[in-house]
Amino acid sequence: MLTKRMLAVLAVAIIAVIALGVFAEDAHAQQSVLERESGIGGLMEGRGLDADRAPETWQVVLGVGSIFVMLAVVKFL
Repeated sequence: MLTKRMLAVLAVAIIAVIALGVFAEDAHAQQSVLERESGIGGLMEGRGLDADRAPETWQVVLGVGSIFVMLAVVKFL
């Protein structure tokens, strides 16, 4: 009984993974991004806090605060 149930769960998981793979769309970068950036090094170099893509102050505070909330939830649950 347990082996049949485990095989059924495994089959459902495999079907779900295959369905995600079939129905997921491919990500395509825009040509301007490909010309401007070269690999992960090109994406990260020259990016300071004054860059256009840098997070705002409230976003940084929210991110750091969420770490403390996560620790409290994990500790007390």
